[in-house]
Amino acid sequence: MDDYWYKQTIDKPLFPDLIWSKPENKLHAGKLLIIGGSTNGFAHTVGCYMEANKAGAGIVKVLIPESTKKIIGNSSEDIIFGAATKSGGFSQAALAEFQESSNWSDAIMLSGELGNNSDTTILFEKFLEKLDSALIISGDAFDFSKIYFDKLLKSHNVIFILDLPKLQKLAVQAGLTKPVISSISLINLIEVLHELTDKNKASIVMEYNEFLVVASQGYVSTTPITNRDKLQIKMVAHASVWFMQNQNKIFEALSCSTITCQT
Repeated sequence: MDDYWYKQTIDKPLFPDLIWSKPENKLHAGKLLIIGGSTNGFAHTVGCYMEANKAGAGIVKVLIPESTKKIIGNSSEDIIFGAATKSGGFSQAALAEFQESSNWSDAIMLSGELGNNSDTTILFEKFLEKLDSALIISGDAFDFSKIYFDKLLKSHNVIFILDLPKLQKLAVQAGLTKPVISSISLINLIEVLHELTDKNKASIVMEYNEFLVVASQGYVSTTPITNRDKLQIKMVAHASVWFMQNQNKIFEALSCSTITCQT
């Protein structure tokens, strides 16, 4: 286990040189597209937008259903509105905005809060079918992506931001030999994540048992949680920005993100 489990703390990061070499010029800091929200909720999506800017992204744009326009207004050039269903989620007619916006971006964060309707499900299935962009999947976007788990697991361009129940679903899909139970110990979780990412190319970031855990290419890092202020939003936003800016050093970048999201 010592050959794949790496431990760090806020004061002793594994990759300090990478932390200090973040892009200072926004022109070289990447373009991040955040897709999410509905009239039933968009606080997490907006929070990710604000935190991604703080985390050092060059440009951040949010694609959100046009049904939210009456609530959040149309005052920012960083907001893109996509066609919506009567229930307030994305409709299939938003596919053009999805594709055009994804072509603009260097990475796409699916932030969740998508609601629960068949139209949105079909839209995401069409969108993900041919997508080959850097992709971060979080929140209920995980469930909207399940039809393509096999494809997504095999892509080094994909980061899953998970909790334990979602990891259990992904582990079943991946056919892992070790069970993921609700009371799994941290050591056994490390073994599961090692196996999952050693056999597949996708990476994972999750919170478990007072640690932030990263798994990529068979390697796993753990970082004790010392600051819980807006942690869920910060974890997603920082992982997305670090991944976007360091796609050739994914394990290192995601490990750095678990430091910067707490400082």
